Amino acid sequence: TKIQEIGNVAEAKYNSMGLKVTRRLDEGLSVLFSYTLSKSTDNGSGIRVLNGDALFPQNSNCFECEWGPSIFDVRHRMVMSVLYELPFGGDKPFLQEGIGSAILGGWQVSAIINKSSGFPRDPATGQDIPNTAVGTYRPDLVSGHDPNDGARTPQQWFNTAAFSLPAQFTYGNAGRNIVIGPGIFTVDSSLLRNVRLGGGRSLQFRLEAFNLFNSPVWGDPNLSMANPALFGTISTTRTPMRELQIGVKFRF
Repeated sequence: TKIQEIGNVAEAKYNSMGLKVTRRLDEGLSVLFSYTLSKSTDNGSGIRVLNGDALFPQNSNCFECEWGPSIFDVRHRMVMSVLYELPFGGDKPFLQEGIGSAILGGWQVSAIINKSSGFPRDPATGQDIPNTAVGTYRPDLVSGHDPNDGARTPQQWFNTAAFSLPAQFTYGNAGRNIVIGPGIFTVDSSLLRNVRLGGGRSLQFRLEAFNLFNSPVWGDPNLSMANPALFGTISTTRTPMRELQIGVKFRF
């Protein structure tokens, strides 16, 4: 028989600094840049989310041992959006008339660039070493090893040699969420053209690309020591590969 007690005992701290730079649309160019430097720490986020049936801290008698980076902590995040109208066409500086205006007029290019650091994640032994039948157990941290000093490839994302199994009937001394997963870098872009038809009517043709450079955004590494061959490897991605879509809009 298992009796579960839920208490409002978790704590959290969040500090951040934000920077925003805006260039309003001028001479066909608009730019918005934002950067956030932040740090979020707590002793409870994600216990119920990441580990399935792992509903408890590693050691319920040492709740302060759970203090560490929040599972949603993103230390650095940068987002930039750019819109550029090509300088050709009726109300632009160049090729205001003729075939040049007909071909090159009305074009716009835009892009959204998103880059952020990875999320903190919790290593696990994958075994009930303390013999408590709870299932949330961290390994020991090997002295002199940095867990994030790894190859940072899908074959080995973090330093797996930094962890070892604790002695039987003991809890591991590795901190909570000390492995930093892969960051996120995506570029979405669009190319569009506005065609005036007269009488207040116009057509807009759009070509949009998500993940423009077809770069993989890796998912979290395998954090369980239960299978040494998979420990530290990555087999998933967070976002799909490049996607293209075409759209037409008629205004009247």
